Amino acid sequence: MCIRDRDNTRPYLMELIFDLYGRRGSGKSTTLEILQAVAGNSYGVIKPSTLKPTELFSLIGKKIAYDSDSSGHISDAGKLDKIISNEPVLVKQLFFNETFERLGVVIWRAFNDNPTVSGGGVEGLGRRMLTFKFEKIDKNILLLISFSLFLSPTFRSLSI
Repeated sequence: MCIRDRDNTRPYLMELIFDLYGRRGSGKSTTLEILQAVAGNSYGVIKPSTLKPTELFSLIGKKIAYDSDSSGHISDAGKLDKIISNEPVLVKQLFFNETFERLGVVIWRAFNDNPTVSGGGVEGLGRRMLTFKFEKIDKNILLLISFSLFLSPTFRSLSI
């Protein structure tokens, strides 16, 4: 779903949000940095605690959206669910009218505490969360993996 081109003209077949969970220094940020490198300039920041139309506009057409220090609070679970599913959401470019657009992003969030969904309207959101638990690992291993991936011609030809 997130390693190949997607059809952004309709909802996604696999509706997932990826959560990285673990203590400080366990490799979550390094993993996000690797994803950013793979995406090239096609990534942006998302804050599920706000989800403002002007912030969402900057994500149109990006491959990934990430929150490197997620709090777990979601201001509008229904809107986040629409983003995950690639359904149209309200966006606004400054000094222009609001429109409904499909963002076409896959969301990655990083947590130091166990991720949860708060608020109402979250029935479908919990089943869309795919959580990766990070244990403390050696930073040198992550650096070696990321360096090896960048040298790999196969990896460089992949697109998120």
